[in-house]
Amino acid sequence: MKRSEHLHQLIKSLSKSEKRSFKLYANRHTIGEKNNYIQLFDAIDKQEEYDEAILIKKLKDEKLTNNLSSVKVQLYNLILKNLRQYNPTNKTTYELRMQMDYIDILFEKGLYNQCKKVLKKAQETARKYEKYIIIDALSIYEYEIAIKESNFDDIQNYINITFPEVKKIRNTNEILAEYEYLLASIKLLALKSNRTGLTIDKSKFEKLVQHELLKADVNSQPYRCQIDHHTIWGYYYNVMGGQEKTYFHRKKVLDLIEENPNEMSEYPKEWIFHARNLLGGLGRFKMFEEFDIEQHRIRGIIDKISETKKTQNLNAEIYNTIYNVKLDMDIDRGLFKQSSTYAKEAQIHFKTYENQIDLNSQMVIYFNFSYAYLGNGEYQKALLWVNKLINNNYGNVRMDAQCMSRIMNIVIHYELGNYEIISSLIRSTNRFLVKVDRKFEFETSFLKFANKHFQNKYYPEQQNSFQNEIDNLTKIAKNPFEKKGIEFFDVISWLKTKTENKTMEEIISRKVTKERFHRGIM
Repeated sequence: MKRSEHLHQLIKSLSKSEKRSFKLYANRHTIGEKNNYIQLFDAIDKQEEYDEAILIKKLKDEKLTNNLSSVKVQLYNLILKNLRQYNPTNKTTYELRMQMDYIDILFEKGLYNQCKKVLKKAQETARKYEKYIIIDALSIYEYEIAIKESNFDDIQNYINITFPEVKKIRNTNEILAEYEYLLASIKLLALKSNRTGLTIDKSKFEKLVQHELLKADVNSQPYRCQIDHHTIWGYYYNVMGGQEKTYFHRKKVLDLIEENPNEMSEYPKEWIFHARNLLGGLGRFKMFEEFDIEQHRIRGIIDKISETKKTQNLNAEIYNTIYNVKLDMDIDRGLFKQSSTYAKEAQIHFKTYENQIDLNSQMVIYFNFSYAYLGNGEYQKALLWVNKLINNNYGNVRMDAQCMSRIMNIVIHYELGNYEIISSLIRSTNRFLVKVDRKFEFETSFLKFANKHFQNKYYPEQQNSFQNEIDNLTKIAKNPFEKKGIEFFDVISWLKTKTENKTMEEIISRKVTKERFHRGIM
């Protein structure tokens, strides 16, 4: 992505109050009557998609357009500087960083008495909100001032009060660092398996969770460590297929955050992230009743979040969580009419917040839009969204979505009757799978079948061939890892729509009812 597009994204991410604040701020940096920054800002803000050629025509200012590259860089930096000062939500972290800047300035000037006043206030806030790294950094200033002034009382206070506290905090920071390493290592192993299609090497996961921190009494650990502890176990059991334990640990993370008013107030975005993980896990394990209970509870808490906290970025997280998990669950239940209607509503909000959603979530919602429309027989709409997935360069993010979108693309074109391009689509899909070293057996089987049988419209004489592929894929799906891949886009159910002359909704809804019966829910 070009730097100009970054500027466009940044401007589009601003709320109305942030834009108003920027213009007031930019006016202070104007020489003369015309403000190039505001002129360029407004012109870019009016563009839904960045187009420099159109932008230059709109500006009609030769001096500005001749220096456009440098003015864009200056504008970008100016927006960031204003956002650094503009603080509508009064976040504690922002205030502490500002106080640390003041402390640093006063310390360098040797104004130690003034420095100590700001330092004391910052330490009280940092302790209240358990900002361990900041507490540690502030203690260094306290120590340096006490030593420079040779102040008996200050040195005594550092030895008796500050140092014991900071020693514990440094130990806590080391524990948190270990937890970060463990979670990153588990995620890397899982992503590697999802990318290549190789069976999960459980021994590597089990070796990681043998760490002494994960075996210790979590209740004796500091609050932040407890969150990381349960996050790791929740992710581990999600990979290993332990649905009840996944539910327990992910629910525990939410409970811990909700029990801490300061944390919940300061970091609603973190809570929303973990809420999405909880709902995602319940969806994956088809725990529909638990999903409905938790979704209702989570939406109730979201509704209570203060409007002053609901920045553009937080709203992006909220809508992403609500729509993505709802679409996931509706699709898993086979409710395609409902999910396609919901997708239309979701796209209105998604258009507003698209650039503020992480690539992982963006790809999932693209896939869900396409899947919802495909399942409801709206193939042109499905094609629009699957093309967004295929045509973007996502690198190594969500390789499962990138590969399965190509499988889905073949199905969509088959449904549209574009038989003449099926062979080329299969070849390009095979090339992509080879390129990323993908080794899922069901994908290889399905592509071979499609290459042979998707050259013409389905006709009754093909029923035995389609049924044989259904039986083959069903056999492959007995491998839990292959099953997980197949369920990402249920090609078995789609094939059954041909052999049984039924809709995806009828096929999957029937399957879900049968599974619930066997689980003893009905």
